[in-house]
Amino acid sequence: MRSFVGVAALLVLAATASAEPRGVRVVVPAKVVPPTVGNVVNTKTIYLNRCTGGCKVTVGFTNSRTNTSAIAQQNGTLSAFSYGDTAWNGVVTCVKNVMSRFNVTVTDVDPGPNVDHFEVMVG
Repeated sequence: MRSFVGVAALLVLAATASAEPRGVRVVVPAKVVPPTVGNVVNTKTIYLNRCTGGCKVTVGFTNSRTNTSAIAQQNGTLSAFSYGDTAWNGVVTCVKNVMSRFNVTVTDVDPGPNVDHFEVMVG
């Protein structure tokens, strides 16, 4: 009989514990303001710039056509690629092979300031 009373007491305590109110979860929506993004380039052309004579980089909104970069902390010039034609051709071939599965064009001929492109300066 004692064990029955003990089990009954445990059941009552368990029922009381589970009947206590639980914390209420309140979801407060956060106001998310997207960052300001300039004109986004939508292109499949990647230009590898060997920086012959050096590549001038200007601080500003990143734009391959005007050689401005949001990464740069000050205006400057990137030194020219100095490892010769054989090494350069190896770089171009490697990038073309890696990027071939992404349906993009990789070139080391400057598309010019009027053509949207991604530019990778290699110095």
